[in-house]
Amino acid sequence: MHFFLLQSFFPFLLIASFLSINVELSLCQNDQHFTNCSSELNCGSVGGISYPFWGVNRASYCGKAGYEVQCQDNVPVFNMKGVSYRILQMNTTTNWTVKVARNDYWGSICNPTFVNTTLNFSLFDYVSTYTNMTLYYQCPTTITLPNVQYCNTSSVFYLTRSMTVGQPSPVTCINVVIVPVYTTAALAIEAGQTTTITDAIDGGFSLQLQIDNDQCDKCLESGGQCGLNTTTNSGFSCFCADQAYASTCNGTSSSSQGGGTSVPCHSLINYTYGTPSLLFVLDD
Repeated sequence: MHFFLLQSFFPFLLIASFLSINVELSLCQNDQHFTNCSSELNCGSVGGISYPFWGVNRASYCGKAGYEVQCQDNVPVFNMKGVSYRILQMNTTTNWTVKVARNDYWGSICNPTFVNTTLNFSLFDYVSTYTNMTLYYQCPTTITLPNVQYCNTSSVFYLTRSMTVGQPSPVTCINVVIVPVYTTAALAIEAGQTTTITDAIDGGFSLQLQIDNDQCDKCLESGGQCGLNTTTNSGFSCFCADQAYASTCNGTSSSSQGGGTSVPCHSLINYTYGTPSLLFVLDD
């Protein structure tokens, strides 16, 4: 008799179990901001691009204003003061830095935009391991400098350091552009090694991100993702699996943002498993 009673309840148990699983999954889903900001920027082969950068597949609240990235020909690039920079690498393990290179000089110095490298110091700052390379364009034929690269219709002279006393001054050149490179690359050029001016510029230079990296580190260590406070559209938020907090996950209710109410997944699991257990007891 018990067997037939259980058999008659089986379709109901199956439907109840299916509904309870769907309720559990829908209520236990991660916070949308946490899920979206957990993904690194997806563009080409350069990985590890995350906060404060946003764009492409990362929503604006996953980063900060001024750090928007676009994907051009599978290359992550951002614009600053009229110059486009390609991101070569991002480092968040020790100091939050990013290695970049001038996009207009990539692969050749013969067709630049004749714009100096000028930083927005509220977003970036130089790392000490750089040297300014000075390039001289459209110079008189009487100018002679030790380093030169020949282009199709003209020559480009370049210096790896400031001119010394007695060195011919190229002040009559029409365009002068400053491009940072790693100091090691500049020294290699001076030493006559195989490093070319194009190699040095394509090797890029490092910039320090002007963010509170300690704040983001603490958020990441607590299991969250760093982002923008969507309530005020400014400041910092730590997006966690349940909701957003002001600094770290599992914070107090007073530090939560957005006013949302999170439901602990363990209580839902107890509830959904509780109903089938009660039915089995009634079958006994």
